[in-house]
Amino acid sequence: MAYGLQINGFDFTYGVYSVIQKGTLYYTVIVDKANHPDIREWRTVFVPLGIRDISKNELRPTVVEINNTIVMTPPASGVEHLYFVLGR
Repeated sequence: MAYGLQINGFDFTYGVYSVIQKGTLYYTVIVDKANHPDIREWRTVFVPLGIRDISKNELRPTVVEINNTIVMTPPASGVEHLYFVLGR
């Protein structure tokens, strides 16, 4: 079983997102969907690191799906973010 939950040999592979890839977004990261042929639904989540200044507009990373790849780019502000690529 590539992802999901297994109890007593039974695969619960529906309704569950698994972490496919995670890391810190210092530079542009490319995820190749072809490496995970069993994943049909994809999501990305970003979590800012460090102390945030709430008086400023927060810049978020961008994510673009191009053909069979997911391209994540950090914000120009230089604020570091954790990224999680989820799939099911």
